[in-house]
Amino acid sequence: MTCPQASSLEEETVELGLDSLDTLMLSVYLADIFGIPEEKLKELRPLEVENPDGTRSRSMTIKRIFDFVDQNKTADPISIEEAIAKIK
Repeated sequence: MTCPQASSLEEETVELGLDSLDTLMLSVYLADIFGIPEEKLKELRPLEVENPDGTRSRSMTIKRIFDFVDQNKTADPISIEEAIAKIK
């Protein structure tokens, strides 16, 4: 199975084949790696957007996750090994 790769930070997680549970788990792992408290993580929510047909849906982009982590991190792992150790 191949995983789609994001070509832009503006891509939505659903475009990459990530459903809401996948996105939640990604967020939890990133919070553990970057030292974001659980209470703060609860503030990361999808945006409500209007679709071209006038309906509304929830949207979570890679940039939204990246910006949230960047603004709320309390730690920066020095290596991939250190990051992996934090989520084991």
